[in-house]
Amino acid sequence: MLEVLNRPMVLQSDFLVKPRPLPTDLAKGVYKSNSESVNGSIWEYSRKQAAAKLEKARAKTGTAILGKPSQASLSDPKFQGEYLSDSIKSGEAVAFATLSSEHYVLWLAGVKSSEHYMHTGRSQFPKIVQRPITPLPLKKIGAALLN
Repeated sequence: MLEVLNRPMVLQSDFLVKPRPLPTDLAKGVYKSNSESVNGSIWEYSRKQAAAKLEKARAKTGTAILGKPSQASLSDPKFQGEYLSDSIKSGEAVAFATLSSEHYVLWLAGVKSSEHYMHTGRSQFPKIVQRPITPLPLKKIGAALLN
């Protein structure tokens, strides 16, 4: 127990990384004020951007879905053969539709392209990261122990 108190950041666990909410209210206002041709141009640009990202993912991983599947699902015999190929085909279609829509909302809302990654990731492979379980920074823990 004392060792954990001395080094609480050592205890880590898996956490699911969730995308930030999309600024849909802001995008709706811009959508209504834009002409149909402007909205159409933004939609086509969003689709091209999504297609480029997913093709880059396909070149890297073999599937046009951002991220990578878990090792457990890759080695599970239930998810092999025709079922696997059908699932990948369906997943790629959903990933493209979702990523296109996410980029469309972000462009309408005026979010910088360098910040798009924070808002995208729905219908992609889940992103799991290892983080310390301790929610407080070490300085606050030390101060709490002294009081």
